[in-house]
Amino acid sequence: MINEYIYKSKKNLLYILFISGIISLYMGLTCGDPALRRGANVINFIFLYCLGYYIRIYAQKLHMIKTWIIGVLYIGLNAVLLLVVSLYYVKWMDFLMTQLFFTYCSVGCIINAVLFFELFRRLHFSNKLINKISKSTFSMYLFHHQHFILYTIIGTIVTWICSSNYSSIIELLLFVLLTIGVMLFTLIIDKPINTLLYTIESKILKINLIRKISNYIE
Repeated sequence: MINEYIYKSKKNLLYILFISGIISLYMGLTCGDPALRRGANVINFIFLYCLGYYIRIYAQKLHMIKTWIIGVLYIGLNAVLLLVVSLYYVKWMDFLMTQLFFTYCSVGCIINAVLFFELFRRLHFSNKLINKISKSTFSMYLFHHQHFILYTIIGTIVTWICSSNYSSIIELLLFVLLTIGVMLFTLIIDKPINTLLYTIESKILKINLIRKISNYIE
C-alpha cells in the first residue's frame, strides 16, 4: 500500500514524509504518546522507509556531495559523540543526549542514518554471503528484541561483561562475539522456520481457507 502510494508522485511521498515525520519526531521526542516514545514503532519505520526512498530518488543535491565528504561527516559525528560520552559525560546530560542521539526518532540518529545510508547507496558489490545474511536481518531484529532473549539472555551476558575486570579491548571483542553469536543462531533457525511458514501458507492458499473465512463472515 505504501509503495503504491509513494510511487505515484513526489507530492504523495512528501505528504507521507511530512505526516509521519511530525508524528514520529515531535510526538516521539515530547513523549506525547507512550506508543510513539523513543521511535520504536511502525510510524517511525514508515518515516525512515520513505526518507530512504526520497534520498535514493530525489535528493540530487545530496548525491552531488563527494563520497569522502560523506564519510568524513559520518566518522566525525560518531567520533565526537563517542568522545563526549566516554570522557565528558555527566549525569545532567542523560536526557539531552538521549533526546538528541540515542532514540530511534532523534535528530542525531536520523542524520547518522542518512549519512550511513548514502554511503552504502554509492557502493556497488555482490556477495552471496552478504545476500544470505541480509535476508535474515529482520528476523535478527525480531529475535533479539524478544523480551526473554533481550533481557534474560543477552542482558545477563552484557551485565557479566560489564562487571568483569577485563580490559576495554577484551570487552569489545566479547561484545563482537556476542553479536556474531546472535547472528549465527538467527541464521540457523531462520531458514527452517521460514520453510515451515511457507508450507503452512501454501496449504492455506491451496484450500482457499482465507476465502472461506471471508465468505463466512459476510
